[in-house]
Amino acid sequence: MGKLVDRARRTIESRSAAGRARRPTIASSFDWVMRWLMVIVVWMGLVVIVGPIPRIVPFRAEVGQQWVEGDVITPFTLAVEDVDQAARDEAEIRSHHAKIFVHDTAVERSTVENIENILREASRVRDHASSQSVFQKKLRTVYGVELSPPVCQFLIAHADDPRLRTDLLEAVRVLYSDRGITNDKRMLTGAALAGRLRILSSAPSFFDRSTTFSAERVLEYPAEVENFLERRAFSRAPVAPEWRKTYVELLIPLLRPNIVYSEHLTAESLETALKKAHRKLEIAPGERVITRGERLSALQVELLGLLDKKLRRYDALRLFSNALILALGIAFVAGFAQRYVRDFAFTPARIAMLALPSVFALAVGKFVFTLSEDVVLATFAYPAGLIGMLGVILFEPQLAIVVSLVSALAAGLAFQGSFWPTFVGAVSGLAGVVFLHSVRERREVLMAGLRLAGLNALLAIVSAVMFNRLAIRTDVTLLAVGNGLACYVLAVGGLPLFESLFGVVTDVRLMELTSVDHPLLRLMEERAPGSYQHVLNVTKLAEPAAERIGANYLLVRAGAYFHDVGKLLKPKYYTENQVTPEERRIHSRISPFLSCLIIKNHVREGIELAKRFRLPQQVIDFIPQHHGTSLIKYFYEQARQQLGTQGATVDEDEFRYPGPKPQTREAAIVMLADAVEATATAKFTGKTVREEDVYRLVRQTIQDKFSDGQFDECKMTFEDLHEIFEVFVKTLLSRYHRRVDYPQPGEARSRMAGTVIVPEPASAPVTGNNS
Repeated sequence: MGKLVDRARRTIESRSAAGRARRPTIASSFDWVMRWLMVIVVWMGLVVIVGPIPRIVPFRAEVGQQWVEGDVITPFTLAVEDVDQAARDEAEIRSHHAKIFVHDTAVERSTVENIENILREASRVRDHASSQSVFQKKLRTVYGVELSPPVCQFLIAHADDPRLRTDLLEAVRVLYSDRGITNDKRMLTGAALAGRLRILSSAPSFFDRSTTFSAERVLEYPAEVENFLERRAFSRAPVAPEWRKTYVELLIPLLRPNIVYSEHLTAESLETALKKAHRKLEIAPGERVITRGERLSALQVELLGLLDKKLRRYDALRLFSNALILALGIAFVAGFAQRYVRDFAFTPARIAMLALPSVFALAVGKFVFTLSEDVVLATFAYPAGLIGMLGVILFEPQLAIVVSLVSALAAGLAFQGSFWPTFVGAVSGLAGVVFLHSVRERREVLMAGLRLAGLNALLAIVSAVMFNRLAIRTDVTLLAVGNGLACYVLAVGGLPLFESLFGVVTDVRLMELTSVDHPLLRLMEERAPGSYQHVLNVTKLAEPAAERIGANYLLVRAGAYFHDVGKLLKPKYYTENQVTPEERRIHSRISPFLSCLIIKNHVREGIELAKRFRLPQQVIDFIPQHHGTSLIKYFYEQARQQLGTQGATVDEDEFRYPGPKPQTREAAIVMLADAVEATATAKFTGKTVREEDVYRLVRQTIQDKFSDGQFDECKMTFEDLHEIFEVFVKTLLSRYHRRVDYPQPGEARSRMAGTVIVPEPASAPVTGNNS
């Protein structure tokens, strides 16, 4: 136990130091760039397939053009102006729109204030005996009033006369409030006769005073006002001529029009009326805009332009949102694979291999949807089950489930954002995973395809109930069944493509390799029967151990079958193939160095032989890795004994295998199974075996490999080693079980010569928990 803990501590420290010392290299940077480039390519491919791709060039149509395409149904609410009716309404509004005059009440107040000020000034001149000329000058400069000397003198003399003040204020009131003064009597009268006159008061806010003033009574400034003052009978009668002359000379300069035409308000009112009059023609979603064969009117051309603009904007927004959702989906798949899928390598090839089934399935579904514009038909043309089936064969069921769900979401986005394609795609994809959870035989793929065809047919019936009111569509049903069968054909037929393009070894390929009829295995059985039996025994140890820890047991089986193929070229140099005494003494006639060279050489020869028989690289890797850099102890000790008498030392590295060390858990399992099987065969064959001996052998073998650092480069855990220990012990105990002799009639029963398991005593040590 202490040795294991010390070895674990040293391993952790060495790995931490290596991690701290590690620096990015050009190769690693290039790999990083290529990984991201592949991710971007996959993402862009999915975005293009899912779409929609908006048109950049706007649609063009002309009035009078015949519409030869299909009926146009709008998915949006379209609101456009009816141009013809709007032109008629505008002409009507312009011809009947009111002329707006503003009644300014401030003019009257200002005029009254000026009269009061002039009278006070005239009174002041009289009281202080000021100069009349100064008064005249002030009237001219301040108030703009030019009075004749007699009128000025009259005004000064009667400034305090209440009659003068009363007459002036009465005249102002009548002119402004009862009659009104304007500067454009002709326009005012014409607007009144046409019924288009509006007089608005400006204080405090605009309100209509059209009924207050009569257009016939309004006076035009200054002619009619002067005439009115000269003729009007004031409240005091009669009025002397000098008084009336004073009124006219004084009031005419002070008076201003209080009903004035407002061009600004008239234009503003007309604009408001025109806006209200513009008729918006609204077309609800689902309504027909154009029927095939129609000649386009101006209104339809405008509707087409508006619809095209909305469609391009809507497609651009959908493309952006779909691209974002797909990016999140890819990130989710990558995060799941990195966190939960053991030994998943993010290489460009693996990324492409993971994405290719989804890209292909979505492309098929989108192609059918583009041709038919039928969501239901495209849904059952989308081979979602293929994604699940290939995911199980190429990767792991957990990753296949995640990829199927994300692909189903992408299918929903591709087919108008409908929920039904997502639901059917998710169910079919998950069914492909469940129906093909593990591949042990090729017919399991066929059975999965048949089950998937039945499930798709059931989903087609459900679709008919939901969308067609029990009207089952024959085309959809047949397509659904064909979808399931096509998934089987594509899954089986696509495997060679994946194997050749990406160098992946599928479970189906591994099953083909592990057939006992494989030419290389037949050759080994013929030339090296002992080694052949050895690899079978190694397989029996390694395969259940791989299943126990969740490793790829098919890859372990293949690696165990072919890990020693190099021995068939020189079989007699290996103990398991030595039959005669002469063969067993073959190494005694050569030096330990040469023997070691021959033993190590079976690795190189095995690799060459495996390549000649076109074994996959993942299987070839087991040949050097199942030995790692282990020490060939027997010949190393012989060399030490021989050279030790001469005082020389032996370089241990010369007696180690070239490696590399196991890079995967599968290779590490085969390494342990090979060592345990070889040791057990050497120690237990023909001997009485105690259970304690089996536990000790397995535990010691695992500890030796661990202490030698053979697992430093693979993700083997202590828990994995403990599970492997238990499986190896169980397998060896079943192999070296108690045998009895079955005597011939008349013979006494005796124990059969051979290996016998003796039950371990009560004081047996604890089994392998410290491994």
